[in-house]
Amino acid sequence: MSIDAARSWLWRRPLAIAVLLVVSVVSAAGATGIRALGLDAEARAELTVERDRLLSEIDMANVRVDADRAMAEDADRCARDGASLLQPAVAEPRRFTDPTITMGTAAITRADVDASLAEPAAVVIELVEYSDASGPTRNQLVDEIHLLGDLRAAIGTESARMRLAAIERHAACESARRATAAVVADIDALTDRVVAASKKASAESVAELRSAREAVLAEAGDDAGLAAVPRWLLAASAAEKSHADAVDAEKAAAEEAARRAAEGAVSQPPSQPWRPPGEVPLPEGCIGVISVDPVTGSKLLDCPDRPV
Repeated sequence: MSIDAARSWLWRRPLAIAVLLVVSVVSAAGATGIRALGLDAEARAELTVERDRLLSEIDMANVRVDADRAMAEDADRCARDGASLLQPAVAEPRRFTDPTITMGTAAITRADVDASLAEPAAVVIELVEYSDASGPTRNQLVDEIHLLGDLRAAIGTESARMRLAAIERHAACESARRATAAVVADIDALTDRVVAASKKASAESVAELRSAREAVLAEAGDDAGLAAVPRWLLAASAAEKSHADAVDAEKAAAEEAARRAAEGAVSQPPSQPWRPPGEVPLPEGCIGVISVDPVTGSKLLDCPDRPV
C-alpha cells in the first residue's frame, strides 16, 4: 500500500484508531497496577515476618521473666523464713556472742525489705482479626508492629527488674544462712559452758539441754533452719534454774542446821567441871581441900565464901 492509500485508510477508520489507543492505555494501566500490587504484597510479607518475629521474642521474654520471678520468690522465701527462725536467738543477746547478734539483726533487717515481686499491671495487646481473606493491610501491620515493639520493651524492663530482685533476695538469703550458721556454732559451744557452770543441775535438765543441742545441729546439717533453737533456750534456762535451786536448797539447809544448833546450845544446862569418878563435889562456897586426916579421912576444906 502506498503512503497516500494508507493515509486515506486511516482517515476512513477513526473509530478503529480510537479503539487501539484505548486498549493501549488500559494495558499500560494494568501493568502499573500489577506492579503496585506486587510491591504491596512484598511489603506485607516482610511486615508479617517482622510481626511474627516480635511475637516469638515476646514469648521467650515472658518465659525468662517467669523464671526470674520464680528465682526471686524462692530467694525471698528463704530470706524471710531464715529471719523468722533467727528471731528467738536475736531476742536473747546474753546467750550469744556479739558478732552473732549483729549478723542476725542485719539478716532480719535485710529480709524485711520490700522486694516488690508482684507482677506488674498487664499490658493488653489486641491484634485485629481480619475478615478480608487477603489479610491485614500494610498500615495495619505497621500499627501492630509498633504495639508489639512497645510490649517487648515493657517485658524487657520487667525481666531486668526481676533479675535484680533475684540477685538482691539471694544475697538476703545467704545473709540469713550465715547468721544461722553462727547461731548453731554458738549453741554448740555454749551448751558445754552452761553444763560446766551448772554442776548442781539435775541430770534430767542437763540431758535435755544436750538433746536440744543435738536437735539444733541436726537441723543445721539438713539445712532446715533453727526450729529447735527455742527448745535449746528453754533447756539452757531450765539447767541454770535447776543449778540455782540446788544451791539455794543447800544454803537453806546449812542455815537451818546452824539455827537448830544454836537453839540446842541455849536449851542445855551449864556443863559441870570434870572430876574423877567417885569424887564428892565440894560444898557451896568451898574452893578446895586444905588437908586430909590420914586416920579418919576427914577433909579440911578451903571455904572462904562460906559463912562461919
